[in-house]
Amino acid sequence: MRRTRPRNDPDAGWVRITWDEALDWTAERMRAIADREGPEAVAFTVTTPAGTAISDGFPWINRLIRAFGSPNMVWARSCARGTATTPPRSPSAPTSAPRTSSAPAAWSCGANNPSSTYLAQATAVTEAATRGTALIVVDPRRAGPAARADQWLRVRPGTDGALALGLASVMIAEGWYDRDFRPRLDQRPAAGAR
Repeated sequence: MRRTRPRNDPDAGWVRITWDEALDWTAERMRAIADREGPEAVAFTVTTPAGTAISDGFPWINRLIRAFGSPNMVWARSCARGTATTPPRSPSAPTSAPRTSSAPAAWSCGANNPSSTYLAQATAVTEAATRGTALIVVDPRRAGPAARADQWLRVRPGTDGALALGLASVMIAEGWYDRDFRPRLDQRPAAGAR
């Protein structure tokens, strides 16, 4: 489906197009950006081959990125995107897979139902919840972990940022942050990050 009206129009004007039309449309726009700004102006987000069904196609995706000429590849796991995108934006806060074994609470936001997309993490969270870890899920749907969450925050799609800013405001007002924290400037963004 292709949108034919501006994003602020309540009616997107969706029209059916073929796969060839979709691929041509995408390629034309990518090439226009590369011609105008250089291929490094395009970043490719690739899901992890280890946790998804993309493993068979990954060599071809990698070949596309290299042939296009962009050095910008961002790894994104469906349920742990922050582990791939946080370090380049905040070198002082390297992340890893969540450690739910000793956490008093587990927060899940934008996780795309780990029960379907990241079974190992879903299993770890379920085991932690069984041991008493409080499960807080932010999701428009009450599916997967949200169905058994101790606290389900039902947000409208696209309002996650407003929720995050509201929580940050409360944390600042209440002093629930590390006032003495200083970023470590000796850490560099991951290779390929801009």
